[in-house]
Amino acid sequence: LQFYREPRSVVDVAASHMIVSGVSFGPRWAITNKTVLGAQLVRERRVFDGDPSLAGGTTLRDELIHLVRVSVGWEPARFWQLSAAFDHGERDSNVVGRDYKFNAVMGNIAYAW
Repeated sequence: LQFYREPRSVVDVAASHMIVSGVSFGPRWAITNKTVLGAQLVRERRVFDGDPSLAGGTTLRDELIHLVRVSVGWEPARFWQLSAAFDHGERDSNVVGRDYKFNAVMGNIAYAW
């Protein structure tokens, strides 16, 4: 279980940074000593901050993200790590046309010494 509030950098004409506050819960289960399954629920609010007058008085964005992630990790040999994840989520925004639902698939190969 994690609660957080942090500034993050962003490339946006109407904001110099965003303030992210959220909560996430993510259990993990080590099936074997080399394989782990995980799930994560995330709720995040992103408030884009900065000087809107630089962009002609545009409205600062305020977004709410809900995310569900399922992941698997495997260590086939010492130092080598393989992982994959699937995300399903939804973003609500106070700016018209910026609401959407999404799915994402990720894969990573790492050598960690």
